[in-house]
Amino acid sequence: AKHSLLQNSMSRYPPPPTAGQGPPPPGGALRPPAPGTGFNAPPLSAPPGGASAPGGPPKPGMAPPPLGGPAPAGGPPRPGMAPPPMSGPPPMSGPPPMSGPPPMAGPRGTAGPPPSSAMAPPTSGAAPAMQQQPARFNPQAMAQRRPQPASTPVMGGAATMAPPATQQPGAGRGGMAPPPGGMQPGVQQMQMPAGSLTFGNPASAPNGVPSIDTAMRTGGPAAVHGEAVQGRVSNVRMTVNAIPTSLDLQKRFGMPIGVIARPMSNCGKDEEEVPLVDFGGAGVIRCRACRTYINPFVSFFDAGRRWKCNVCGRPNDVPPEYFCQLDARGYRRDAHERKELTQGTVEFVAPADYMVRAPQPAAYAFLLDVSQRAVQSGLLANCIAAIKATLDDVRGDERALVSIVAYDSSVHFFAMRPGSSFRHVVMSDVQDPFLPLPSDLLVNLSECRSTVDELLDALPGMFEQTIIQDTAFGPALRCTTELIMNIGGKIIATYTSLPGLGIGALKQRDDGRTTSAEKEAKLLVAASEFYKEHALDCIKWHVSIDLFVAPHAYADVATVANLCRFTNGHLHYFPSFDGGRDGGRLQQDFMRSVTRQSGFEAVMRVRCTKGVKAHAYFGNHFLRGSDLLALPTADCDKAFAVELQLEDQQLSATSVIVQVAFLYTTAGGERRIRVHTLNLPVAAGPGELYGAVDSEAMAAFMAKQAVDKSLSDLKLQSGRAFMQESVVNGTKCHRQLMNMVALPETMSTLPLYALGAIKSPFLRDGSDLTIDERAFLLHRAGNCSIAEMQLMLSPILYPLHSVGQGNNWGAIENGGVTLPDRLRLSLEVLTPDGIFVAFNSIAVWIWIGKSADPETVNEFFGTPHSEQLDGALIQMPNMGNDRSTRACTLVSALQNLVPFSTPVLVARQGGAVETKFASLLVEDRTLAAMSYFDFWQALGRQVQ
Repeated sequence: AKHSLLQNSMSRYPPPPTAGQGPPPPGGALRPPAPGTGFNAPPLSAPPGGASAPGGPPKPGMAPPPLGGPAPAGGPPRPGMAPPPMSGPPPMSGPPPMSGPPPMAGPRGTAGPPPSSAMAPPTSGAAPAMQQQPARFNPQAMAQRRPQPASTPVMGGAATMAPPATQQPGAGRGGMAPPPGGMQPGVQQMQMPAGSLTFGNPASAPNGVPSIDTAMRTGGPAAVHGEAVQGRVSNVRMTVNAIPTSLDLQKRFGMPIGVIARPMSNCGKDEEEVPLVDFGGAGVIRCRACRTYINPFVSFFDAGRRWKCNVCGRPNDVPPEYFCQLDARGYRRDAHERKELTQGTVEFVAPADYMVRAPQPAAYAFLLDVSQRAVQSGLLANCIAAIKATLDDVRGDERALVSIVAYDSSVHFFAMRPGSSFRHVVMSDVQDPFLPLPSDLLVNLSECRSTVDELLDALPGMFEQTIIQDTAFGPALRCTTELIMNIGGKIIATYTSLPGLGIGALKQRDDGRTTSAEKEAKLLVAASEFYKEHALDCIKWHVSIDLFVAPHAYADVATVANLCRFTNGHLHYFPSFDGGRDGGRLQQDFMRSVTRQSGFEAVMRVRCTKGVKAHAYFGNHFLRGSDLLALPTADCDKAFAVELQLEDQQLSATSVIVQVAFLYTTAGGERRIRVHTLNLPVAAGPGELYGAVDSEAMAAFMAKQAVDKSLSDLKLQSGRAFMQESVVNGTKCHRQLMNMVALPETMSTLPLYALGAIKSPFLRDGSDLTIDERAFLLHRAGNCSIAEMQLMLSPILYPLHSVGQGNNWGAIENGGVTLPDRLRLSLEVLTPDGIFVAFNSIAVWIWIGKSADPETVNEFFGTPHSEQLDGALIQMPNMGNDRSTRACTLVSALQNLVPFSTPVLVARQGGAVETKFASLLVEDRTLAAMSYFDFWQALGRQVQ
């Protein structure tokens, strides 16, 4: 349902205006806004030649004409209008598709291998006759695998999206001038310079319009021969679904080729559980030379006694327990019964030789802040409530271990034994912390459940009257780690203020004044190496840390975030935490941290066909050696980006295997290997590469690179410049290699995504974000999925005021939520009498116009006075009427798109926080960045 919501709710985004489409509109183009007015920056300098070329910008909301119909007389193309047809890129080279294997000709062979007089082994260069051919897929089908948008946008259903309602320029504001203090219209009608970029043949795009309605789409490589299927899109997704044939072509391609992997994800739309395969006495079948796991694309020969690795090309013996005869065409007779031969994503049961030690029980240590701030804000009470709610669902079954540690200026331990009360022990030596007891601090949950419940009931009263404000977070963290270091596991810690005592003490660095770029860069550097060094020690002990930060002032998140960054933990941030307002969200995230699908003592490696290698890694992780990710724990919410690079000047293979192998221990103590395999064609020409670009994965990959660039260079400007240079370089290379052929539909949305990244909350310039917020957002961008990144780069915008007015928006039908058409991210669509909702995966924003109907405001929020809501962080109330119920359902549907809780914030037109809402409208010009229209103009000039 999550995947359907975005896919089915996106409405058409207009293509950037193109030049030479007819004479300018009567009266000429509108003048750009005056410098410094509203959020509009001074206009860019005119293109070379002085005057703009004929044509104008698209008019928002215009319905597209029928495909193939006559163009309107004069004027630029309008949103939804198909650009002039152009020849697409040449067909992709590669092996032709093969028909599927015939039905099984007879019963599965079980009599053992045939005589040794069977076929001779193949050489590395050629396969013998009568061998099982590797599964292949049609490159043309791969390039066209772009899911069609759906009609009535229903969450969980499929249909075709109707075009947005017709709207003339200026109508978005009701033809009214903005009131004093309000926002100014963003994109105005302007002329497009000659030589601007255009889109290619839109035949494959719905209604002929290149669109951005691709969030959570099921893009990626296509299905392959027979039942053999590529690795699941929810787990692995390439930025380009093809590999260049030479190193020179890769360099001239101009964009990164890589894979974004979410190895533990199991939430793809309409996907079943990952199949589990146990090879029994045969052991895990993998290549003895390169260690590649068996997959649907290998070939069998020698009458089924051997198989050829599709990564290194070497032959391998088939164990007798795994042997099966081949049919008349060289296929195993049991291929349809073998998940590892028909599924690109599969999980193997790992035998004992994959274990350094016996699988350990799942261990969870709760480290709770019990200082005055934590108690008075309600943080402690909400954390205890969340722990109580999760005890019945803790992953690890009857072997699960728990420990509860508290800290203020000292460290508080609680010894627990089955059938007896807990014992409270205080350790006050914060300079040289130690464990006061040798045992009873980490206990079996099922055996000590009554004692744990007793402790949780007593904790609030024990610290209710505390007046201790300073904390010893560093000593408490070290002691808690020592509790579970011999077993490994997860520490879930809360943190409210700068720790001032003991090891790891931090000092106030932010004076709260306006932050310059140079000062911000310094504050994003860790103030102490203690937390990074401790994180590296945790990796050796297989311990990860999830941190819940709930400060009332500066807390130096940039420093403590290293605990989560290197241990693959998760950072949660609740500024100015209030238990009554934020408690529900904190409990939701706290419970998910304990109960979500997780793996322990994990490592991940990416293997590729000879001639291709994993070159660079991006995200929150620790790289052990050159190609092994060390992950103390891993869960279904984490994503990693891996850049691929050719090692040889020329590839000899006709297809390339990319295999992501993930070895981990389940919470139940079983060692597993989850394997995701992709089979990609080799592209001989640039047209095949550009036609195989996955724009959503490409944008997410570039954004993760930009985050890494910002952190390594210690300035956000480096990340913004990298993002802009990446899209310019990719577009320029396309123009050079394709001889000025228009951009293909696969790349049409990259400029908007790039602009969205430049204006995103984790990279954009501006003083409205605190240093702690910036550090949190950079961390979030490092490990988020493609779908979450898309929302950051291109938020969703809906008209909330229209819910329940002659439509079924917000209603639950056919198991899904019916949603409106998505609006353009521009101020021009906001009307003074309207109410709009926007979502960027970080927060839900509700914008209320100054002239909004008080009765509608009262129906939604329980008060007719919208000025009372400005800047408020609210829980969307259900007022009991039909419209309110539908509005709450719609907001909840947006929040459910991401795995973590998101706040609901209100901004009133002309109010104090309207500028924060305006930052979501990435198509408009701001004081620090260009509009989408201006960005295209600048992009066109730089490409020329």
